[in-house]
Amino acid sequence: MEYLTDKSPDDVVHLWLAMVKELEPEAKPNVDWWKTQSNGLMETGRYLLTVAVDHGAVIGFCDGFIHDDPVKGEVVALGFHFYVMPEYRNSVVSDNLYRANDQRFKKKGITVVETQCSDNKKRFWERAGFKTVRTVMRRD
Repeated sequence: MEYLTDKSPDDVVHLWLAMVKELEPEAKPNVDWWKTQSNGLMETGRYLLTVAVDHGAVIGFCDGFIHDDPVKGEVVALGFHFYVMPEYRNSVVSDNLYRANDQRFKKKGITVVETQCSDNKKRFWERAGFKTVRTVMRRD
């Protein structure tokens, strides 16, 4: 298993689409928009993408964006997406993928990492040292 940082959003778009369909089966995701936005963010140097590769196949990814929090005077990494193919879940892949991405944040001097997750994934993130600091509310 390898954890690589030299991939682009184009390399994980199939996983992004699988993630969306799993979380929002009725959604009609705009793949081209996601690729354009993610590639544009990557060009800024403030978007990080880490992928898990098994025998040449990309089987998981996590990404995040680095932003400044002027209120607290901190540089924060905001986790966007985290997805591992179902057959690789409940193995070391998820933990190692998270750790590989976290190491990238630490190398950039980032000490604050935030992520959004669904309620059924809170335990995973709590085991990684995260705590709930706010709730996201939405009205469509």
